[in-house]
This record gives sequence, C-alpha cells and structure tokens, in this order.
Amino acid sequence: VDDRRYGRGRPADTMASRLVCKECGRVTLKISWSSLRAFEECRQKSKLRATGKRATLTDVRVFLPGNVTDRTVRNWLQDSPLQNIGAMPDMVNAVIDEQVEETKEEGRVLRWKSARDRELVREECIKAVRDIEPYLLKHVVPFEFKADYKFQAPIQTRRPDGEPDTILLNGYMDILVHHPKTDTWAVFDVKHT
Repeated sequence: VDDRRYGRGRPADTMASRLVCKECGRVTLKISWSSLRAFEECRQKSKLRATGKRATLTDVRVFLPGNVTDRTVRNWLQDSPLQNIGAMPDMVNAVIDEQVEETKEEGRVLRWKSARDRELVREECIKAVRDIEPYLLKHVVPFEFKADYKFQAPIQTRRPDGEPDTILLNGYMDILVHHPKTDTWAVFDVKHT
C-alpha cells in the first residue's frame, strides 16, 4: 500500500510487530493504543521505535499511583473481599514493591521526584483505596463479579485494499458485575483519582 497519509508501506507495519498465528498460519499484528497515538503524533518516530532504532523508555512514575491502586483493588477483590474488609491500605506497600521490581526486570525507568516521593505515592494510594472500598462494597461485592476480566472478540473490518478481514480484539476490563434483577452485566473501571 502506498498511501500519502501514511507514507510507504502499511501504517500497521510501522507501529506493530508481526506475528504468525500458530493455529491458522495467518500473519497477525499487535497494535496498542499507545502505538497508534505515537503513529498519529509522528510517523517517523513510530517507525524508528517499531524497528528498534529508537528507545521507547518512558518514566513509569507518572503511571505508578494508578497502577498500584488498580492492582491493590484487583488483588483485594480476588481474595475474599468480605473477609478482608479494610485490608486494602495494608496491601499498598507490597504492591508498590511488586511494581518497582517489575519495572526493574522489564528494563523500564522509574525516577522518584524526591527523597520523599515513594512515601507520597504510598499515602496517595492508601487514600484512593480507602475511598474506593465503600463503593466496591455497595456496587460490586454483593453481586457476582469478575475482576481483571480478559476477553477476545472477532471483529469484521476491511483491509487497506478494501477486502474484508477479521481482527481478533484482545480486551480487558477492570471489573465486570452481574445484576441478577435485570440479568445484565456492568463494567466498572477503577480510577485512582
């Protein structure tokens, strides 16, 4: 495909890694929202990152409070929440340690803003989980729920050449809750703020 908007080659080729499906042998593409955003911001930089010629290092500190809060809530929900009411604040330190260790293992960058920053993150996350718990106890825990729900769904779309094709969407939901009176499911997305 030679499209003036995207430069030479398919846009997905410049922002995704190619994989071959072990089951059907078809070429699949892995595309993340961040790679799509990077592609729209600067196609050349996106291509350099995809080909390994430009580092993708990002300071994960900006995401740390939200990640710690999400993981703490998820762990609490998956471990008998009614038997552990009020336990989330005590879980925060261990989750911060896990996140810091994962960051090191994955070779990502974590720059603390100050000597006291880790303590500030801890306090912020403890406040967040304390604020979230009453909501979870009212709107999630009394019902059937699934925390950290992952799914795959085929989506029909058209390729750049106009031919129809199927894309397999890999999705994730923080919390899925079943309401028995209406026999419906609701999606809850945990937010740190």
